[in-house]
Parts: sequence; structure tokens; C-alpha cells
Amino acid sequence: MISALLLPPNKSLIPLVYVNDVKTAVEFAKRWESAGNTHIEVLLRTPQALAATESIASKTSLVVAAGTITSPNILRDARDAGAHLGITPGIESEILTEAESLDFAIIPGVLTPSEIMTARSRGFSVLKLFPASRLGGTAYLKDLAAVFPEIEFIPSGGLTLENHQEYLELGNVRAVGGRWMMSSL
Repeated sequence: MISALLLPPNKSLIPLVYVNDVKTAVEFAKRWESAGNTHIEVLLRTPQALAATESIASKTSLVVAAGTITSPNILRDARDAGAHLGITPGIESEILTEAESLDFAIIPGVLTPSEIMTARSRGFSVLKLFPASRLGGTAYLKDLAAVFPEIEFIPSGGLTLENHQEYLELGNVRAVGGRWMMSSL
């Protein structure tokens, strides 16, 4: 279960930071924070990502989510680097079990109703939906709301400056993630 303090505020934006350069990532995070935002997701897809996670966590008061957690080892590395929570692109029991054993907050990713039911059975009510646009976008989220009214989603994947507001207007969308935000500040 994730603490409410680590959840993004309702209808918020979460930039997905792809790190090529730690200094640039930290500068963006500071600007993001100074604009009044509370959350950032660092994608653990480059060799510099863990260093950026550590720097952002130590130099800002942002809630730093480590994204693209795909194994228990990556989860431990993210936690050790100072991430406040982890976000997975899919749901995998070993990762969930490791997060639980470490008392490390996590938001699992889902694609299907079966995965949503698995996450719900493990106590999760806020889930990452990735890749949202390829799954049917807002139409898919509307369909899911009818079956899972108690679940909130953080969609990412294909969200843009032009379409993100359509997602935020849905009642079952807690926040949206996207890489486009890095160019907005």
C-alpha cells in the first residue's frame, strides 16, 4: 500500500525525465519545483538515471519516483539512490514482494483488467497505465471506470501537451505522465 503523502495531487502533471545529463535533469527538477509542482519521475533507462535520482532527491523537496522498475535489483538500486517510490511499467509479483519487504512504496503498471484485478487484490488503488495511447487512450479509461470505479490511474505513453487535458478530465485519472513537460519549462 502506498502512503497518501507519496501520491501525486489529484489532476497533477508528472514529468517523465529521461536522463542524458545529470546537471540538466537537476536543473529541470528545481524549475519544476519552483513552479509549484510536487512530483517527478526519473526513468531508469540510462546509466546516469540513478545519479540523477540521488541528486534530485537531495537537492529538492520533490517526491522522486523511479520509473521503469523492471526487477527487484533495480527497485533496490532506486531506493538506495533516494527515490521515494517506484513505478513499474507492468505488474510482477517479485517486484511487489521486494517492495513490500523493503517497505518501499510502489505504483504498479497495468494494461489489462486481469492485471488491474491482481493489483487491486494486493491492495493497490492507484495504478500506472502504460502505454495509454496505444491501449485506446481516454476511451479505454472510460471503459475501465465502469468496471473498476475504485481504481485511479496515472496514464503515460503517448500523452502530449495537446491531449493530456482530455485524460485529466476523466474521473478515474489521478495524474498524467509525459516527457513533453521537460520542454515546457
